[in-house]
Amino acid sequence: MAIVTHLIVEGYGMFLAKHQGRLQVKQDKKVEQEAPLMHLEQVIITGRAVGISMLWWRK
Repeated sequence: MAIVTHLIVEGYGMFLAKHQGRLQVKQDKKVEQEAPLMHLEQVIITGRAVGISMLWWRK
């Protein structure tokens, strides 16, 4: 599996959340993409109406 360093969130109605050390991009409760936080350098959000879970900002 390739290491994901850039996560691009595009598409209407996507949702971005942290789950067990990974960022997950979901649509209709189905995981479309995910990437380990330890490898991420950048998250780019280009879609309209993208939801973000703020719980992952906490330590």
